[in-house]
Amino acid sequence: HRIGPDTSKVWNLSVTWMPTSYVNTDVTISWDPSDLGLSEYNYVVLFDVSDSSVVADMLVDTQYIIPDAAPYAPINFQIMCSLNEAPVFSNENPSDGSVDVPVTTSQLTVTIRDPEGDSFNWSIETIPDIGSSSGVGESNGTKICSVGGLSYSTTYTWYVNVTDSGSGTTREEVYTFTTEPQPNNPPNTPTITGPTHGYTHYDYTFTANTTDPENDQIYYMFNWGDGNFSQWLGPYDSGTETPATYNWTDPGTYNIKVKAKDTFD
Repeated sequence: HRIGPDTSKVWNLSVTWMPTSYVNTDVTISWDPSDLGLSEYNYVVLFDVSDSSVVADMLVDTQYIIPDAAPYAPINFQIMCSLNEAPVFSNENPSDGSVDVPVTTSQLTVTIRDPEGDSFNWSIETIPDIGSSSGVGESNGTKICSVGGLSYSTTYTWYVNVTDSGSGTTREEVYTFTTEPQPNNPPNTPTITGPTHGYTHYDYTFTANTTDPENDQIYYMFNWGDGNFSQWLGPYDSGTETPATYNWTDPGTYNIKVKAKDTFD
């Protein structure tokens, strides 16, 4: 006899041992799991009505032995079938495909929900490796993976895996996000060296130098103090001395200055 909706069914099974002699004995019920595997159900068990327990996974086991069965006494079972759905994912954070994610991000989160309310095992792994996490026998809710050491302008992939305890089915979801570009800091204040006195109409060489926090290349502009400026000179590697030559036509005291910018200014 079959009862139940399309997503689950229960078959009542009665087994009676009918020997030629009235002697109790072990009775074996056998089946072929490959036949059952052709059905739409991913959860098929043999349920012993007398002690209210599942005695066999009929998709894995091939038989069940009824111990010390009494002759001519019906033993009642149920074959329980259901379509057990795998857990589903939602609300991943950072969301899939996110960009400009701060490198200070400290955790990844995702909501895992099993439609039947079964417990499940889950894991989160990352590539490149910035952290991992897992849980066993857990229930519906938000799962957290702590991460750290993120790099600028880097795409990370994180894998969420879950195994349903009810059906044994496994599901994987893959998400990606890209971190923010490295912020650009200006070069440090440049220094300038050169002669402190001289004559008009003679060329004098002055040297500027500084470093850039991101090691970017640097441009320099000299202010000769008489209203004239050099062009932007460069770019030069960070920390490289940069010369510039100038001569003055009028005698006087001139305050020579230099300013610097990097290639991302």
